[in-house]
Parts: sequence; C-alpha cells; structure tokens
Amino acid sequence: MCVFFPFVRNNTYCLCLYYLQVNISISILPMSKEFNLNSATVGLIQSSFFWGYLLTQVGFAL
Repeated sequence: MCVFFPFVRNNTYCLCLYYLQVNISISILPMSKEFNLNSATVGLIQSSFFWGYLLTQVGFAL
C-alpha cells in the first residue's frame, strides 16, 4: 500500500513517479531559461527529484 496515496496501487504510483521524472528532465531546460536558473540550481532540482524517486522505490521494495 502506498503511504502517500493509500487509494492507489503501488505499480500505478511508481508509474506516475516515472512519468514525473521524465517530465522534469525534459522541462528543466525551458524552466531554467524562464526563471534564470544557473547550472548548480538545475542540478540541485534534478538531484533532489532523483533522491526522492530513489527513496520511494526502496520504500516500496521493503
């Protein structure tokens, strides 16, 4: 059972996280130009999303 959304099955939730990961990696380039983000901030955004994704995957595996 998913901790964040108990009414959603694990596979569906993991699939949604995967789609979010793909979307953030594609949309980060236009966002960085629009909000004048430097490469360090872009890296921080992408790495924080990666660590959140990784932790939820490990949490579901337990």
